[in-house]
Amino acid sequence: MVLIECDVHDGILTMKYKGEKSINVKIEEVMKRNDVRTARLFREERTEGLDCGEEVSAFLSEILDEPGVF
Repeated sequence: MVLIECDVHDGILTMKYKGEKSINVKIEEVMKRNDVRTARLFREERTEGLDCGEEVSAFLSEILDEPGVF
């Protein structure tokens, strides 16, 4: 199981993994880009969300040990 702690403060989303690694995302910048992606949640369940960029993609890929998936 993966534990990623998320916190939003002053328009910045902070994601932390095991208290060691973290990344900050400026929510306003993500919303301005408005790069909508469809993601598979479970089996055939899908949802739309905003792409938070390459840095977040690399962070999640490393934590989940799934290179290039995010």
